[in-house]
Amino acid sequence: RDARHAYYGMTSYIDDKLNVKLDGRLEPGDNDFSLTFTYPQAEKSYSLNLKGRLANFDLFMPWKGVQGEATFLAEIKGPKPTTELSGVIEFKGPLFPFPNFAQALTDYTGLVFIQNNKASIRSLQAKLGGGNVFGSGEIRIGKGGLEFIDLRAEGKDMVLSLLERTRALADGSLRLFRDKNQFALSGEFLIKQLSWRRELDEKFSFSTSPYIEAKKEPSIFDDMTLDIRLRADDNAMVENALGRIQGRFNLTITGNAGSPIVLGDIEGLR
Repeated sequence: RDARHAYYGMTSYIDDKLNVKLDGRLEPGDNDFSLTFTYPQAEKSYSLNLKGRLANFDLFMPWKGVQGEATFLAEIKGPKPTTELSGVIEFKGPLFPFPNFAQALTDYTGLVFIQNNKASIRSLQAKLGGGNVFGSGEIRIGKGGLEFIDLRAEGKDMVLSLLERTRALADGSLRLFRDKNQFALSGEFLIKQLSWRRELDEKFSFSTSPYIEAKKEPSIFDDMTLDIRLRADDNAMVENALGRIQGRFNLTITGNAGSPIVLGDIEGLR
């Protein structure tokens, strides 16, 4: 990503003990870090401590546009067969967009604790569509990559506009779960108000690209199943060429993420 780096180091070897200290910076952005490494030869073990601050998320995020900063602290202890990793990451920022999603998290803060192959997400708070969102979860990495995911989020009074000419005020919750047996996204949304001005035959598209896209590469979400309930009691308003209808609905989105199925009831009240 065209990152540049500068560092200052110091090494000493006293009483059969190797000590290395390194201070550096990654650019662009104020991305400072400090590393210390200790190896007592008699103990045949080592200790590595790393701390720093990241202010340019484009250096390591798989997609661009995230604005914020993160401070981190990590410790690795050996010897190699029994190496232990522990650390903590605190992050915050004004904007966290998601690829292929029309809305972004704003004013987010969070804390992640790392212990060996497990990352625990705690005290995640943000705003989505002006509503408050809270999240938590756990991720574990195995020899083959991600082996376990359990992420939960809930929001209150969110103004969602995921599709053009639609707007909804909603409370909701989601859970993304993955283990060796299943990979599923489940949740429930209570729609307090809905304005739907799209025609019934319009295709759904949550984002657009200004470029001609090549053949889509396989994604880890291709095998994800859905179980999401959408409910509105009496305040869903549809206005299009068909007419102006106030109604309610109780729908469930199931099937595969690539080809979802919608089941349920839609009732026109007037």
